[in-house]
Amino acid sequence: MLEYRLMPLLEYENTSEPCAFVEYDLIYGLTGICTYLLSIDNLTGQLKEILLKIIDLIVYRAKFAEKGFYTTRNQHFFESERSDIFIECGLAHGVPGVLSMLCLAQKRGIQHPELHSSIKKLSSWLFQQITFEDNRYVIPYYIDENRSSSNAHFGWCYGMPGILIPLWTSLDVNEKDIYKPFFIIILKNIYKNVFENITLYEKGICHGIIGLIYILYKFCKVIYDKDLVDLLNSIIEKIPDNYLCSNKDKNSILNGNIGMFIISLSMYKEEESVLDNIMLLNF
Repeated sequence: MLEYRLMPLLEYENTSEPCAFVEYDLIYGLTGICTYLLSIDNLTGQLKEILLKIIDLIVYRAKFAEKGFYTTRNQHFFESERSDIFIECGLAHGVPGVLSMLCLAQKRGIQHPELHSSIKKLSSWLFQQITFEDNRYVIPYYIDENRSSSNAHFGWCYGMPGILIPLWTSLDVNEKDIYKPFFIIILKNIYKNVFENITLYEKGICHGIIGLIYILYKFCKVIYDKDLVDLLNSIIEKIPDNYLCSNKDKNSILNGNIGMFIISLSMYKEEESVLDNIMLLNF
């Protein structure tokens, strides 16, 4: 089955032509498959070969930086919102998810002659997309062929908090001492604006407030900044007691109560969550 999933991207192996986001993204594509395979200890045999082939394909696309991940409007489920050709910048379906997976591959000791340079190229491009508007930092969730960008969203899947994840994990290849202070400033600014401008009643970890809280919680565990901890605690205090999903996906992981329960239990017990690999928060 994994070999079958490789087939669509093979036709783009030696070209930078636009390809469908579902062929390489985290939720539907090869980045997600690769992330799963990277979570398996001591991978061997055919699965190891498939993992290395996926990384080779993704690294080849990364040679062209963001242009390697152009997609077209008719290859995306948000056709009406996009121009003919664009770059998806959300974690779940775009370049940041690819970047996070490559960082994870490097962390797991995967050897590829161009892995390091691919991470550096994509992360440098992603940092360059950050703008400062009206006293807040903004990271777009897509950029079209005319270089105009979307309004920023909030969330794990499409929003700025999710995009912060690969920006952090890629710091090791981007002069960490220089970028880390800048990253912390961006992180504080984005989260301050997130919780001043959105409702706390969106549910689920994919689009909802609990996913944003968990991202901030994970950053607090590795950055050790009092202002971030105070911000996290003030947000948690605002969550209503009856904060449960009642939609059609109420029992799902990404959009339902199961995912929220797993994350809440992880924070309560101060343990790693089984969802860390899925959410690319295993840093």
